[in-house]
Amino acid sequence: MRNFSGKYFSTNHFVNACDLGREAKKVLGKGWTAEEDTAQIQRILDYVHKNNYVVTTDEANENYDWITVSENGTPTATYYTKELACDIAHLMIEDKFENTSETISEEDEEGCYRYTPFIQEEFERMYNKIEALLLTNKI
Repeated sequence: MRNFSGKYFSTNHFVNACDLGREAKKVLGKGWTAEEDTAQIQRILDYVHKNNYVVTTDEANENYDWITVSENGTPTATYYTKELACDIAHLMIEDKFENTSETISEEDEEGCYRYTPFIQEEFERMYNKIEALLLTNKI
């Protein structure tokens, strides 16, 4: 499998650098133009290798943004997987305990709210299962 990881400044740059003209034409249509570069590149990559790449935009400087293509499992993809697992675990905690008498969070000495020790254990258990599922299925 070819590796398309790298930094690009537009859909045109990506398509030309990776020799994906035919694929771009199939995905984006005949006579396509570069617009919404990150979304276009993701669509092309999903056509070529579904769920194998994550496309993000990095602010390189004030003149233009770099588009970063990373393989799933690389730091960028892993970061988003962990964020998603965290968000889902938080939602599950809220859903599971919102209509119970269980105290979900408490204020610490700095005035910040944190999960109680019991809820933190539940969160970590859920988070670990969700993260493992996401990574196993390369979501």
